[in-house]
Amino acid sequence: MYPSTNEAVKQRSRSFTLDILLAGAVILLVGGGSYLTYRAEYLGGASNTPNQGMILFFPLLVPMLLVTLMAFICYLARLFPWPPTLGHWLVRLAFLLLPPAVLFGSFALTTPLADVFLKGFEQWVTREADIDAIQEWLATEGHPFAGQTFHLEPHTDAPEGLPTCLTALRPSALSFSDGEAEGEMSAKLWWPCGFGETYGLIIGPPTMHTRETGTIEVREDSSEFRRLIQPGVYVVEWD
Repeated sequence: MYPSTNEAVKQRSRSFTLDILLAGAVILLVGGGSYLTYRAEYLGGASNTPNQGMILFFPLLVPMLLVTLMAFICYLARLFPWPPTLGHWLVRLAFLLLPPAVLFGSFALTTPLADVFLKGFEQWVTREADIDAIQEWLATEGHPFAGQTFHLEPHTDAPEGLPTCLTALRPSALSFSDGEAEGEMSAKLWWPCGFGETYGLIIGPPTMHTRETGTIEVREDSSEFRRLIQPGVYVVEWD
């Protein structure tokens, strides 16, 4: 015995409602997870602790990922049993394609993660670094250190002669340019952030030539992302 027309319409309406709820849940969770990922990158840069933001949001990201996966599996299970009409099947297929499109758009069509991290790191630099004092020291007293590189271990004394305005930033390594021209000496401070990547702060005189902000290909297998803070000062991430 087949259901009446009204009953069939009600069943189809309930089915469409469930399709919409499942697809909406996946889209919301995928979009929310993408937002949390970007937020974690920004907070990591703003605190100069690359993993802190991800650690803070990890308890939220894991359940969101599991719920998204479960909803996606349920949706796949509903797609393959042949529905009452071709139109019904096409609607389900459209809902199925929306979450991957949201995920792709969240990462491919928005700001690169490196830029998000450097935006946060820029805030840390402007808050913690005495740029004027560093530039003055480089121009007046820094030339004896020209061309040298120092690897600074945690909880150890900094090399004698380095100013507090540099060592207080606690970089993992610190290097100085050759400083061939008087007043053109620059300092590079950098920190590791895992996965073979490093990020850093370059400080030179205001007259120092600074390449454009954005992604710059250094070698065929390596690139860097720069973000200018002020003339002669920029933050950078290398991969």
